[in-house]
Amino acid sequence: MPELRALVEDLDCTDVSTYAQSGNVVLRSDRATEGIAAPIEQGIRRKLGLDITVVIRSGKQLGRLVAGNPFGRPKGKENTLYVTFLSERPDAKRVRRLGEESFEPERFELAGEDVYLLFPNGYGRSKLNNALLERRLGVAATTRNWRTVTALAELTAAG
Repeated sequence: MPELRALVEDLDCTDVSTYAQSGNVVLRSDRATEGIAAPIEQGIRRKLGLDITVVIRSGKQLGRLVAGNPFGRPKGKENTLYVTFLSERPDAKRVRRLGEESFEPERFELAGEDVYLLFPNGYGRSKLNNALLERRLGVAATTRNWRTVTALAELTAAG
């Protein structure tokens, strides 16, 4: 994580911090959200040797995401909630096809470029995982648990 933080700081970003060991970075930048992902991806590839898609959400987007959680806030069951962040809005036909599939008792709700996920029995053995969503929706994605999502929203709101 120190290497990742340094890499982002070298891109003229400020107030750079990482959250846990999860690959999440909180930063400030004068660049538009869309204009910072590609340079970070290139830096990660060049300096860390990893070929990954960087998915960025602004503090406002994270705040709206937390406020718009369709599954509520089940006390003591926060570990059943997840969010998959999509790299872009998926094709409507792919979304429709995914909506026709059943993953009971698991549930999902697509909201633009984000997918809310509810796993009553936990995420570990779920078929409705990050890899399935990437394949079915045809876009890169990354999934975070609700605790991480809310922590990132708080960190970005504090700035």
